[in-house]
Amino acid sequence: MDHVKLRQLLSQYGEILRIYLTPSGHQPQVKGKRPRPSKVQEQEFSEGWVEFARKGIAKRVANMLNGEQIGGRKRSSFYYDIWNIKYLSKFKWDDLTEEIAYKSAIREQKLALEISAAKRERDFYLSKVDQSRKLSSIEERMKKKQKVQEESGMNSELPVSQN
Repeated sequence: MDHVKLRQLLSQYGEILRIYLTPSGHQPQVKGKRPRPSKVQEQEFSEGWVEFARKGIAKRVANMLNGEQIGGRKRSSFYYDIWNIKYLSKFKWDDLTEEIAYKSAIREQKLALEISAAKRERDFYLSKVDQSRKLSSIEERMKKKQKVQEESGMNSELPVSQN
């Protein structure tokens, strides 16, 4: 159920100010690609928060709908689903936004750590490759030097003809 349908269902009980829905995380995800909801299958949400304009209406709606069938038209995909609603006393919308910002910051920190670790690994690998190239070039020079010495040594050993 998306925010539009939720607003449509709950607005008949009172004025709704804000809605926040959390996407469910059980959808299979291909590495590097974000899952995109198709036209047939809508994005699924695991939980959500609805802010009513008046506290009394929010309490009444929570008591009235909790444990009840969502209903609507029988053809609706949510017809047999059941509401699970709680009134959260002393809950402020700012608490929700702070939690979202906190989770986002943690995610960014983890991502930054992973990126820095990957950079360190890359730099280590590149330094080893560079070191290997230097060693191989030194070995090649040594072989050439030995070859030249052997050739010059062979030339000196050849009998020199004096006429």
